[in-house]
Amino acid sequence: MKHRLLLSAILIGLTPLSAQQSSLPATTTLPEVTVNATQDNPSLTVPSSSAARTELARTPGNTSVVDAETYRLGRSSSFEDIFSSIPGVYSPARGSDGDEVKLSIRGSGLDLGFHLRGIKLLQDGVPVTLADGFGDFQSIDPLSLDYVEVFRGSNALRYGSTTLGGAINFVSPTGYSADPFRIRLEGGSYGYLNGQISSGGVSGPFDYYISTSFLNRDGFQEHSELRNRRFFGNFGYRISDDIETRFFLTYVESRSALPGNLTADQIRTNPRAASADAIAFDQRRDVDWFRIANKTTFQIDSEQRLETSLYYTYFLLDHPLFWNPFFLNGLGVRYGTYNSFGGELRYLNEADLFGRKNRLTMGFAPAATFLHDERLINDFGKRGARVGDGDTTAINYDFYIEDQHYLTDQFSLILGSSFTYAVRNFDDNFLTDPNGDQSRDQSYTGFSPKLGALYELSQRTQLFANVSRSFEPPTTVEIVGLGGPAGDVLTREISEQTATTIEVGTRGESGRFKWEIAYYYSWLKNELLTLNDSAGNPLGTINGPDTHHQGIEFGLDTVLWQSSPPAMAIATSAKSAKAVMPVQAHEASQLTLKQIFNWNDFRFDNSESYGDNQLAGAPEFFYRAELLLELSNGIYMGPNFQWVSKLPADYANSLYADGYAILGFRLGYRSPKGWTIFAEARNLTDENYASSAEPIADARTSFGPAQVFHPGEPLSFFAGFEYKF
Repeated sequence: MKHRLLLSAILIGLTPLSAQQSSLPATTTLPEVTVNATQDNPSLTVPSSSAARTELARTPGNTSVVDAETYRLGRSSSFEDIFSSIPGVYSPARGSDGDEVKLSIRGSGLDLGFHLRGIKLLQDGVPVTLADGFGDFQSIDPLSLDYVEVFRGSNALRYGSTTLGGAINFVSPTGYSADPFRIRLEGGSYGYLNGQISSGGVSGPFDYYISTSFLNRDGFQEHSELRNRRFFGNFGYRISDDIETRFFLTYVESRSALPGNLTADQIRTNPRAASADAIAFDQRRDVDWFRIANKTTFQIDSEQRLETSLYYTYFLLDHPLFWNPFFLNGLGVRYGTYNSFGGELRYLNEADLFGRKNRLTMGFAPAATFLHDERLINDFGKRGARVGDGDTTAINYDFYIEDQHYLTDQFSLILGSSFTYAVRNFDDNFLTDPNGDQSRDQSYTGFSPKLGALYELSQRTQLFANVSRSFEPPTTVEIVGLGGPAGDVLTREISEQTATTIEVGTRGESGRFKWEIAYYYSWLKNELLTLNDSAGNPLGTINGPDTHHQGIEFGLDTVLWQSSPPAMAIATSAKSAKAVMPVQAHEASQLTLKQIFNWNDFRFDNSESYGDNQLAGAPEFFYRAELLLELSNGIYMGPNFQWVSKLPADYANSLYADGYAILGFRLGYRSPKGWTIFAEARNLTDENYASSAEPIADARTSFGPAQVFHPGEPLSFFAGFEYKF
């Protein structure tokens, strides 16, 4: 109770006064066109993509910006579509469920077989992940975004992130940047249908953006139907030239059947099947999500800015799964209601210090999630007797500070740290089983310093390096074990995962080349892993032995051919003063080769049980390339290719998914009058492959062939139409 009272007092103090009274990514992006209101009265609460690039270019580490227009060239329905061209972000789809991906950066959260851990998700700088670090994907609509910022590792300190993976910020259009009207419809294989209608505008000091969308998909697997309905809106009010407040509203209704996991043999011979348990128990994941948030910015003067935010999320989860009272993971039906609160106070000061450029950022971000979680017997698709009932409280208090000081015009140092106090409490309300009272209170304290250096070789080329610590308490899902010898919950005492990471790299552009390259090495303590004991018995999620993560993140765009720039004027719609964006990133026709390569070396360090084995869940090598021809008349086309090495599925390294290579192609036309059409083919050779795996300790101890793999998308075709003015 004392934590709740303290948090309430802090959040009241963060209420906005108005309520009381160049990153250089390895993806070609569209040029920024500034017209009328966007130039004269830009949003203070939501910066433009060009401003975001300028901001990220100051970071002494690997960061990226993804313009929504780049992935709108083809199908745009999931995180896999958003991040397919960003180095260092591993985001394969989990089978035929279009919403679920295995999102990981630098090996973060690899052990988690579902949802997300280890990356802080934000929308417009306001957290979307719950207080314990648990993340979900349904709340983000790829079609309702302006751009996406990717902060790897400690480069996310400016948002108070302390995790190994860093943070991803999904940034929305506002009335200043959105089209007055936009409609989009996509259709394709396996009953795929995705549509959106959006509108944005400005009226005096008020601006708005609203979007409503739907996604229907039968799925290429049995028992994998998906139905999503989403609404998103933000409403801004310019109180004065120096103060702006903005409210964000999200509602999501998601209904999805789950096909379960397959064996390696099923992946090779029958990847469109569902697991027998998925059908027998009618496994599903149904979600209702409501979120309201406010962000207010005070431009104190030309050098100082104060930002405040508040948010509330209600999340209802109805989740029937496999049931067996004698299995550790015989989960039954999970029915949970989440109430999540949070806020942030951030101060920025760019005043010179000792006659040199300086930038100070500091902030305080409290957050709390209260979960009521019930477990029911799954009687082959019907709700049975209750076998578990508990209340979980997760609270985080994060304070962070970071200062960047330029010792010369080209060389700067960054020194910063975060301080975290976290609470993970569970109250067992179901005490009539042999396991007894499983109530447990745990708390964690973390200090995560960072030191970085940035050297600007030119206005377009940079070198960077940093060393940092990360701090990651377990999520409540990991502390409260699902199932047990009597079907009840079993709580565990788990320590926080920590890591020390070094990173060096470069980003920039020269002539026809644009690149981002980084090497990192992380020494991890107490990594959260699902392991067995010495007798082969499953232990659930525990703190594993020492591990390391190292890798290379490489992105390179090369303009292979470019015509002479034509004389060209920006076309405008007769119904709007806003400019209509041309399709190509340059005014000339061009042929561009876009490449990304990831090397992932995630291993145990001389473990007694696992030696120097690879950690399960990620391939060692990943390569993707796209050859894109963009003509000045608006036509674009080109093939894409993806190669992935074999994927370890258990920590004993006794089971792997085969490596694979797949080929795709897309073709489209964007008219200067505002309409677009496209067609896209994926997996043209119809390869059978596993897109991802849910790690287990040792496949040799499972009962029969291990069912841990998600099949990749077979041969598929998609087409779409968009109109905006």
